[in-house]
Amino acid sequence: ARFHAYRSDPEGGLLGPLKATHFAIGDVAAFDSRLSGSPRSGRGAIVTNRPLIARAAFDRTRFEGSLPAGWEAEIYRNGELLAFAKPSSDQRYVFDDVQLLYGENQISIVMYGPQGQIRTRDEVINVGQDNVPPGQTWYWAGVNQPGRDLAPLERPPDGALEARSQATFSLEHGLDERTSAGALARMMLIGDEKVTILEGSVRRSFGKALVQVSAAKETTGGTAVRAQMLTKFGRLNVSIEGLLANDFHLLGGRTRTAREGRFALDAPVRIGRRTISAHGDMHFSRDEDGSKQLDATARLATSVQRFNLATDLRYRRQFLPSGAADPTELNWGLIGSGRLGQVRVSGGASFDITPQSRFRSAELSAYWSASENADWEGGLVYDAAARRGRARVSHVRRLDAMAIALTGEAATDGSIAAGVNLIFSIDPSSGLRFSRRPLAGAGVVRARVYRDLNDNGAWDKGEPPEKGALITTGRRPSDKATDAQGAVLVGGLGTFDPIAIGLDTSSLSDPMLVPRKALQVVVPRPGVPAQVDIGLVGGGDVEGALVKNGGMGIEGLTLELLDDAGKVVATAQSDYDGFFLFERVPYGKYRIAVAKDSAAAAQIARDVPGQVIVTPDKSVVRMGSIHAGSLPLIAAN
Repeated sequence: ARFHAYRSDPEGGLLGPLKATHFAIGDVAAFDSRLSGSPRSGRGAIVTNRPLIARAAFDRTRFEGSLPAGWEAEIYRNGELLAFAKPSSDQRYVFDDVQLLYGENQISIVMYGPQGQIRTRDEVINVGQDNVPPGQTWYWAGVNQPGRDLAPLERPPDGALEARSQATFSLEHGLDERTSAGALARMMLIGDEKVTILEGSVRRSFGKALVQVSAAKETTGGTAVRAQMLTKFGRLNVSIEGLLANDFHLLGGRTRTAREGRFALDAPVRIGRRTISAHGDMHFSRDEDGSKQLDATARLATSVQRFNLATDLRYRRQFLPSGAADPTELNWGLIGSGRLGQVRVSGGASFDITPQSRFRSAELSAYWSASENADWEGGLVYDAAARRGRARVSHVRRLDAMAIALTGEAATDGSIAAGVNLIFSIDPSSGLRFSRRPLAGAGVVRARVYRDLNDNGAWDKGEPPEKGALITTGRRPSDKATDAQGAVLVGGLGTFDPIAIGLDTSSLSDPMLVPRKALQVVVPRPGVPAQVDIGLVGGGDVEGALVKNGGMGIEGLTLELLDDAGKVVATAQSDYDGFFLFERVPYGKYRIAVAKDSAAAAQIARDVPGQVIVTPDKSVVRMGSIHAGSLPLIAAN
């Protein structure tokens, strides 16, 4: 649930959420701090006046969300493929430690379902414009249990969650256009230990650079300091950070005494006509026992026709407290996603280069829509360590009430498996209705089409339903027609965006029936069906001819049919002989006017004398010839 308050200007327009309060309850993310805790989601509640698009941590962040079994997720930053994800044990996707660049970061997370579903989560994060406006104060207060669903189906494994619960309160104040300061208090239950942390930070921008220094102290005595900077030189993005921690619960985990430093570069490289995104970083850490670790990554990503490709080289070297070093680890990986004709394919491979040169794993999957209601999906996976290969093929059949997937799988060790997957949604509010489209998380419209016998604009008991009518949502008709009760459920719609609901009149059994309202605009919300009643009334025709004084018709004029409120309900074009026709006009009182542009071109007044009344007794109104000379003339400009 969210509640918003806006301030309007004297002209009546919105100035925007200058003073907006947001309240959310359910699966919520915690306040992000690179010292005391990450924004891991879980059941809880928050209240804040921070803009929803503003992030507390500006250099690196975390994305997570629901991802049912059988689904896959891809994350893109500014069109660059970063990583794949499969469902975790708690049916979620997690993209951790995602680096953000100075300027605009367009994040897109694309999720693919086993029945061909595609869902997209888009966010725009603008690093460099994250300071609190001068003189304003942002607050954030919330509690949550990281990693726990609102209604868990199973208990998380013991030890799987380090911070079992947490409560946070934060204040941020804009000192000037470039400087803001913040204070945070966080209480966490880590295992059986209650930890309270106080944290302060100062953030300032310098030209195309954003710098933040944070310090935190625990009630148990632990301390931590972190400094970070993001900047840009031309097309080169630079990220620098340093960390000092002494017996501190870093990111809500175990206590650590550590020294860390990280340096990263990102830049587009032009090779011929192709642009390649290049990334490199180094991360050095030293723990209390004297052990050290050096990690380095080099990454290239590009798009080739309909494919997004990325490859990385990862280096790791560990130094023991005695000074001895473990063997160098060097790994090369490759991922890709795209289309071959009508087939969507994705895959990846991983190789060890040192200390032992070997192939580690590979995976390839493909999805093909054979027809509007039938799909095929297949996959090949090989794990070199287990010396095991696996092949999978699925056939998906989409029905009105549900989608069915039949899956067969075989492995090189002789194991085989088969399964049946059903996906459907239930709407019990108006009888037990099944739908293969998502109803809880997407927009839903429940429409009822009936014959409005008394023409009062509302459904009354005894008014007959209209079976077989097709509803239109935006520009596309629904997949199925209304049932014997005149009802149909349309799911899978976008949320929080206005959409016009109408009726395909060609699907009606009586060609003289028309909807009383041509269109009705609704704003779908997730899991809350929008009820739309579409009343049908009898319709008729209005015809006539617009002619000159000599009897010749006036061709090409646009005429408008207006109701009692002056609203245009239909338009018509005059033919070569001046003839015009308004078809399927609902019963009622109307008047005719010449469209503004046509009236100006013909130098005649807009209003056509007389009233048009369409009734069941007189469903065809013939106005005869209307002489343009009878219309008041207007002077040409």
